[in-house]
Amino acid sequence: MSPVQDAPLDAERARERVVGIINEISIQIKQSQRLQTIRAERLDKHQATLKALTASWRQKSKELADLSSVPTSKAREQLRELQRKLGYIDKSIEDIEAQVKLANKIGHLSARKAQLDQEMQSLGSRIASLQLSQTDRLRTARTSIEKNIIEILQGDLKRQDTFENPEHVHFSFAKNSITVDEHTYFSASSRVILKAAFLVGFLKAALYDRKFRHPRFLMIDITEDKGIEQARSHNFQKQVIEISDQSPVEHQIIIATAMPWPEIRQELFVGRHSTRLQGTLAFLPTNLN
Repeated sequence: MSPVQDAPLDAERARERVVGIINEISIQIKQSQRLQTIRAERLDKHQATLKALTASWRQKSKELADLSSVPTSKAREQLRELQRKLGYIDKSIEDIEAQVKLANKIGHLSARKAQLDQEMQSLGSRIASLQLSQTDRLRTARTSIEKNIIEILQGDLKRQDTFENPEHVHFSFAKNSITVDEHTYFSASSRVILKAAFLVGFLKAALYDRKFRHPRFLMIDITEDKGIEQARSHNFQKQVIEISDQSPVEHQIIIATAMPWPEIRQELFVGRHSTRLQGTLAFLPTNLN
């Protein structure tokens, strides 16, 4: 397995930032709603004042029309005062209309916030479900691999007492390590068997579980490493052949060995035995023509 390159996402920190933003928006919305209530009351008051002033202005206009033939300074002063009040009211109405638009925008943002809150809750539930499912899946896969490794170690020749009746096998891809009942130190040949048992155990788990992302292919060329005795190598080959014969799905296992188990069926061999005079690779004769 290749190491993960991307840095892990700090989910807790991201959640705290989102919660902080949401709380700040909630406070702003409450303040805006209170402000709009006050502005609505002021609008009603101004509209009533406008209505009264409009009526008064019409009355005064009529009076002005009646007095237009004999204008007086008092009437002109009253007209100018009414015009000033009317201008102030017009400006107030414009401000209130702008505030109403702002209130509508805040309402839209509030609805959008509620929608985002719902989506966050839905995504949070889905993430939790996927994390739980992934944890269960990893636990199931590890348990299956561990069981297979233990069976292979128990079938090994009596050369390593730790392999005779192991209870737990722990492996770590990050640390590139395998422990048997918390033991990490074995003889050189036993380390070869343990490593090969892990590879075969992993493959066997994939053969019986279609959810494994495994190519169902295995090639081993370490069965003669570290001075492993021939009988032990033959025993391991026998175990691999039995696992392959019992597999319910198509797969391929290649074992490169210089001392094959004598009882291997002939159809399982690929190529002839290699000698100094006749190598394994069968080169085509050179065409002299």
